[in-house]
Amino acid sequence: MHKVLVLIPCYNEEKNILRCLSNIITLNDKRIEKILLIDDGSTDKTVKIASKFKKVLIHKHSSNKGLGAAVRTGLNLAKNFKIDLVVKIDADCQHDPKDIFEIIKPITNEKYDLVYGNRKKKIKYKMPTLRRLGNICFSKLMKFLTGWQIEDSQPGIFAIRKICIKDLKIFGDYNYTQQVLLSSYYAGLKFKQIDVTFFKRFEGNSFVSLKYIYLALTQILTLLIYFRPLKTFGKIGIFLLSLALLISSIQFFSWMLGYSEKIIENVNLIIGLTIVGGQSLLAGLLGELIVNLNKDQNDK
Repeated sequence: MHKVLVLIPCYNEEKNILRCLSNIITLNDKRIEKILLIDDGSTDKTVKIASKFKKVLIHKHSSNKGLGAAVRTGLNLAKNFKIDLVVKIDADCQHDPKDIFEIIKPITNEKYDLVYGNRKKKIKYKMPTLRRLGNICFSKLMKFLTGWQIEDSQPGIFAIRKICIKDLKIFGDYNYTQQVLLSSYYAGLKFKQIDVTFFKRFEGNSFVSLKYIYLALTQILTLLIYFRPLKTFGKIGIFLLSLALLISSIQFFSWMLGYSEKIIENVNLIIGLTIVGGQSLLAGLLGELIVNLNKDQNDK
């Protein structure tokens, strides 16, 4: 029997946490070893309510650090438990607790390492347009970057083998989901996505802001630089050098044809593009060298 740790990050969920924890515990399934609640600096009664459950372990952040930080803390703590799997769900009662056992099946039965939920087919309410469009865009981006069949990159519920937690890189504090996907891909983990039920939030409101988009993209770029510096910086360098060549060529032929008095009109711009482009290529090469050296040391 595979032992499961249920990880629940939360922040000011006093209206939802009782129902969330009760729904999981009343399943009365022996596979659930413990429920680990990461309170991200709540200022309401979330911790007081959760502390009434004996099966719930609570770790508190001194301040609100962000969802990514809470998930990172929970996954790091999970390494110390005698478990086989970690299932992360949200505290707002939007997930069906029964899906905990569905999402671990590909890991226990089919030898996958990471399983994400997919809300598209079993969502029980009309998701706000902005949230839906954002999820579509990020899902397509993750599908492009990994080559995996990702239909929903932000389901809020996923399962992972305990031994694979070490492969995850969650650098940003604000979000985690794209970082888990990318670091799992570069670590060579086996990924699958299954349909899960998704309800309307029981109490309170979820929100999406432009800050989420900016920080999520920043975190994705950070991971790409970390895992594939040459591929990331190389593309930037080649683009800038190509742009410098294009501008200088156009201006040179304009001079040849008598349309311009100077051979090169924008000398400073072209020099700047060339220098930055060359530095980007060099940074990519040095970064790739460092990554490969670290891999060689880890293999030894």
